[in-house]
Amino acid sequence: MIAGIATNFGVEQTARIAEEIGYRVVLPEDAMSGLDTHAHEFAVDYIFRRLGTVCSTAEAIGAFAR
Repeated sequence: MIAGIATNFGVEQTARIAEEIGYRVVLPEDAMSGLDTHAHEFAVDYIFRRLGTVCSTAEAIGAFAR
């Protein structure tokens, strides 16, 4: 699970590397923030969906509870 500040920089780079080396990537959209709304939405809508599972924090926590 990857979250943090600067969605389209640090979070995106970490997600790319994690996917590249074989991790199953989970990206809770509401646990990250971009430098601006457009950059955040672009990363979530176009990049992250190709790298892993985009969900909410509640959905991610719920999946661990099963």
